[in-house]
Amino acid sequence: MRIYVAIIVLAFLTPCTSADTHWQLNFESYASDERQQQLQAWVNTAVDNTHKQLGALHYKHVEVNISQPVFTTEAVPWGEIKRGPPVQVVLEIGRFADIKRIRKDWTIYHELAHLYMPYLPAEDRWLSEGFATLMQNYTMLHAGIYNRGQFEHRLQAGLARGKADTRIQQGPLSEVSGNAKPINVFIGLAWPILLK
Repeated sequence: MRIYVAIIVLAFLTPCTSADTHWQLNFESYASDERQQQLQAWVNTAVDNTHKQLGALHYKHVEVNISQPVFTTEAVPWGEIKRGPPVQVVLEIGRFADIKRIRKDWTIYHELAHLYMPYLPAEDRWLSEGFATLMQNYTMLHAGIYNRGQFEHRLQAGLARGKADTRIQQGPLSEVSGNAKPINVFIGLAWPILLK
């Protein structure tokens, strides 16, 4: 585990500027001009908010691919990172979701946080997911999307889910984290520091 902590620390100390990252937005399904402008502004805001809290990215080019499924009740039902090349942030946005709901959704912040860590094998998913979950909430707190009470509530709820998961699936993290919901051990260790 020490090696992963060292990787995270080095990643934040390595100089680079996010201004060097070119962000390309692609629509994989129809979106009106107005909708494209709204989603472009949302992506730009999320990237800026993340950069302010986590610093520079180490990619020259990132594609953000947006599809808009019709049959979903969630604002942003799915997101994932594809390491590429090219590096991609893949997002599904509810076709009829109100832009205000989209702006309050956590998914883009979670996926952007994943870009700040190297790809880890499945047995270390707990660390990757824990880091992304913590950083998404931290970024949204400092962007004013969450207040401190909401931030603390979300982290406490994640820790409670992790504790409940350990009752269902017991064993070393390397064995259970590939099958269970993300175990937020990383959050338990780091979030009190961030609240200072």
